[in-house]
Amino acid sequence: MEKRLNKWLVISFMLGVCVFCFAYLTKSTVEANAVTPAAAEAEKPAVPEETTKPDPIPVFYNTLPKTALVRENRTVQNVGGAADDALKSVHTVNGKTYLFFDTLSNGYDVKSESACVAAAILDENLTLNKVFALSGTSAESFCDVKLTAEGFILVTAAATYNSVYKLNFDLVVTAKLNVEASDGARLFSNNGRLYLMLQKPDKLQIKVLSESLEVLQTCSTAVSNAKIFEIFPSDNCLNIFVNGADYYGLLRYTDSGFISVNVINGSTLSAILPYDADGVQGFAGLKKTNSYALFTADKLFNQTAEISLGEADYAALFTAGDNFSVYLKYAGSTAKSAVYCKHLDLILENSTSVVFDSIGYRSYSEKAVTLTANCGNKLYLISFDGVNYKVTAEYLAPAGYCYITYDNTLCFSSPHANAYARNYGGSDVYLIKTA
Repeated sequence: MEKRLNKWLVISFMLGVCVFCFAYLTKSTVEANAVTPAAAEAEKPAVPEETTKPDPIPVFYNTLPKTALVRENRTVQNVGGAADDALKSVHTVNGKTYLFFDTLSNGYDVKSESACVAAAILDENLTLNKVFALSGTSAESFCDVKLTAEGFILVTAAATYNSVYKLNFDLVVTAKLNVEASDGARLFSNNGRLYLMLQKPDKLQIKVLSESLEVLQTCSTAVSNAKIFEIFPSDNCLNIFVNGADYYGLLRYTDSGFISVNVINGSTLSAILPYDADGVQGFAGLKKTNSYALFTADKLFNQTAEISLGEADYAALFTAGDNFSVYLKYAGSTAKSAVYCKHLDLILENSTSVVFDSIGYRSYSEKAVTLTANCGNKLYLISFDGVNYKVTAEYLAPAGYCYITYDNTLCFSSPHANAYARNYGGSDVYLIKTA
């Protein structure tokens, strides 16, 4: 009896020890896995903070047609957007004015996703009827444009290609050609043929294009870094005047290819004009080394006469009847005008108070020449009678392309906000017609 009792006591003791150990281990595990409120908060998955993104700025586009404004007895129209718009060419056809301009804008008058060339149509009242942006696969800039019977041929430049567009008079693209990139491109139309001229580092290349922009012929001549300065046709030949780093020259081209290359080292051209040399075509020009010189040459560009004009900051050359008129600007804001006969004998010269840095557009009439000229941040209209210069109007505008239409509408670019009734930002294209 006593042994049985002891046995149960031992079993009970052992069961107690087991229960105690189990309870202890359970308590230790719970405590070990216990998470404090701070730790629990720290272990919560991070919730990204809500970032407030600004609402995209809506792009505003003008509704066309857009009428011009009348201010101080003149009609003013501006074309462009919030960024820079730079006028490059103007054409007037059947009472309509066509503008071609480089644009960085997207908004107001221009819809474009990248830098490109845009074209616009305005009527005789300067109402803006259409703006069309010619966007390529990358940013493009203006090179040249030519008017045709069907509309326009436009050439643009990108980093890796040149594009040629054919547009009708509604600014609809009807054909397009991409060619290899160049350092510059020009167009020329003569006797129904269209020539695309590409300036390369080691040559000048000409592509003859069909009406549908197919390449009919390609021809090149070796010249180093030549930039086309001027082109004049004569005798079924294109006279292509070029400037290099330290030379100028005449490249003569026919449909059979380049027929002559005449290069003169040590100077560059500042002006070149065709003129009638006693019944035979010749050329008159200004060239510059450290100083300016006036010269004449025959049709093959063999020099026939030359006189030194001395050092000057700027020089310009005009025809004045059968004579040549030269404008010279000197340091210290002084200038003079001189008239020479076709044999380069001095007829007269006088100082002038009209001082400008560059000459833009020239409009010839029977009585006078109307010039656009820049000086500093001003654009001037100047009446010129062959000897005397007279400022007739001035505008706030930096140097750049400008044009005067047949109805005396002045076209130019300017960044001056509110100078001409309105400005969308950056530089806009302006058309101003005086009542």
